[in-house]
Amino acid sequence: MKGIIIIQLKGRYFMRRITFVLSVLVLGLVLTGCSGVTDGLNGTNGVDGEDGQTPYIGEDGYWWIDNVNTGVYAGLIDDNGPLTGEFSFALNSDGLSYYLVSYTGDDRYIDIPATYLGLPVTSIGPNAFNGNQKIEYVIIPENVIVIERYAFSDATKLENVTFPDSLKRIEDFAFYKASSLKTVSFLSNLEHIGASAFIYSKSIESLELPDGLVTIGSAAFCGLEKLTSLTIPDSVEVIEEYVFYGASALTSLHLPDGLTSIGDYAFTQASSLTSLVIPNSVTTVGISAFAGLASLESLVISDNISVIPYGAFSGLSSLSTLVIPGGVYSMDDYAFSNMTNVSSITIPDSMFSIGSYVFQNTTKLESIVIPFSVQVMGHHVFTSNVNLIVYVENPIEPLDWLPGWDYSVDEVVWGYVE
Repeated sequence: MKGIIIIQLKGRYFMRRITFVLSVLVLGLVLTGCSGVTDGLNGTNGVDGEDGQTPYIGEDGYWWIDNVNTGVYAGLIDDNGPLTGEFSFALNSDGLSYYLVSYTGDDRYIDIPATYLGLPVTSIGPNAFNGNQKIEYVIIPENVIVIERYAFSDATKLENVTFPDSLKRIEDFAFYKASSLKTVSFLSNLEHIGASAFIYSKSIESLELPDGLVTIGSAAFCGLEKLTSLTIPDSVEVIEEYVFYGASALTSLHLPDGLTSIGDYAFTQASSLTSLVIPNSVTTVGISAFAGLASLESLVISDNISVIPYGAFSGLSSLSTLVIPGGVYSMDDYAFSNMTNVSSITIPDSMFSIGSYVFQNTTKLESIVIPFSVQVMGHHVFTSNVNLIVYVENPIEPLDWLPGWDYSVDEVVWGYVE
């Protein structure tokens, strides 16, 4: 015997033809009608099955009761099914389109209308779903060009968002602390991702950035601790500060040839990354931009970087060989400190200034050559390197080498000729 079960989940209806082989208990719960499975309106009937009695949809797409899979597939969303709440819209200043102001309801699955009163909905307004603790899946319709500030901020159960091809801009903090998002994939027309747009959306495992993307704002993806692979598209020329700070699971990173600048702390604590190539198009790297890359074994630095800033490559504790490219003339304090596994460092003839503590705690390093070109040397450059012999090409100490530059080294050899 076969029949049709209709289940309402906060106003959305799911239909599935099944064979009546389930237990009486399961059928009794499922067939009690819409009121029997309303997924906890205002918490009165249990939220998302947490009361142990209310049916809910598991991650596998089947109906569950407590921790028991009923074997009934939830089916597909019926777009004609009503929602439990209402959308509020307001007219844009052009008088020809609307933006979504808010949604009041308890639905987990939301398909935002593409039009209102015959006019297109072109943006998701500020705070439209801010703090919504119900939604899990949102379809953003074609016509939407902008997702405004804080639109989905603190939507902590939001797992999936379908972005339209029309989308061009995601503004600051739009998905701030959307901590259940797992996969983010944008279509080709997206041009701008604002500052902190996805900050602390810590469950994101997959991120696809489209060709044509121009701007990634500061801290846009900060704290994505589960992201494993990342390709920056060729259209991006600047990576702002803190953009991928704390991407501790990242094992694969591709930086494009057109990239020119990498901001402060951009990839700090990407501690699982094993290989890094900074293309020759890059001319500036920020403070601590690649600090804390503890698993990095291979590093190629752009030939066109002239200054290595404060702590830029500090804490690369798995790197064994460091070749500083010929274009570098200055290294700021702590630039390559705490490289505890490095045994070979090559300093180019272009080098003019070496800051304080630059090679602090490079404890496996036994020898290094300082070129004649180096005229400025900071304090305690080689602190903790007690077995190090420093070979200096200059026969006498230059005037701007600070006292104590050679603190803790084993020996200094002047007038070295290779």
